[in-house]
Amino acid sequence: MCSEASPRLRPHVSRLLGGLQPRSMTQHAEIAALNLLPEGTSLRQLRHMTLVVIRPKYSQKLRQTRMLCAQPCRECANIIHLLGIKLVVYSSEDSLHRRTPAELVREALPSSGTEWLIRS
Repeated sequence: MCSEASPRLRPHVSRLLGGLQPRSMTQHAEIAALNLLPEGTSLRQLRHMTLVVIRPKYSQKLRQTRMLCAQPCRECANIIHLLGIKLVVYSSEDSLHRRTPAELVREALPSSGTEWLIRS
């Protein structure tokens, strides 16, 4: 569902970044979550926020839910870092990881869509 939505940040979130918008072609879960922030959310409030991004997948064969990789891409990590969000929790291979935005930026890889844009 997230990949079918607009990849752009809503105006009230983009203003917090000085008008910066993602370059990706699809909306990532982090952008979808940020777009749900109420208007009037301040940078000060974001410094106290923990963003949680999980990617559950139910297996009917195993009759259980597994957690898949939801590590933010480099562009989303940069946006999270610029917004000053305190902490990010994301799923990966049936475990949860906690990272500061600075750690995310150091570890993040470009999304496949961004790699495609760079090659084009």
